[in-house]
Amino acid sequence: MNAIQNTTNLPAIEFKRFIQKFLKEIGVEVVEEGFSTSSKKKVQAMILGFEEEYSRPNLNSPHLTATLNITVNLSSESEESKVSQAILKLMSINGRTKGLPTYKLFSITPSNSSIAYVTESSIGEVNGSITLQFSYLMSIKE
Repeated sequence: MNAIQNTTNLPAIEFKRFIQKFLKEIGVEVVEEGFSTSSKKKVQAMILGFEEEYSRPNLNSPHLTATLNITVNLSSESEESKVSQAILKLMSINGRTKGLPTYKLFSITPSNSSIAYVTESSIGEVNGSITLQFSYLMSIKE
């Protein structure tokens, strides 16, 4: 396992950036301001936020055990297979995945995923989501 990484940011930010980079490497366009309707052959992804829970291993420990949930939303106007493939590739992230932040990881688990079809608009679209859960040891500086 890797050593505890020192940082001035919440470690969750590093995991978020890792996922964004991973998505770009697999050909998914990462957007910040919402999905574009002009992406007929592209899959777009957006991370709207994350949720993290902590517990202290013992009373005087300078560390926290952190459980981070990051949800990735995906969208495409017509590429159902590519949305599904992106979800599957995100599910494949494990402790040997290149670029993963170097914290002491206990587990990486895809906790849920979904695909929904929007047929109300004249364009139509495929929306997917996946939540990845990272459990790791976090160091707190005093």
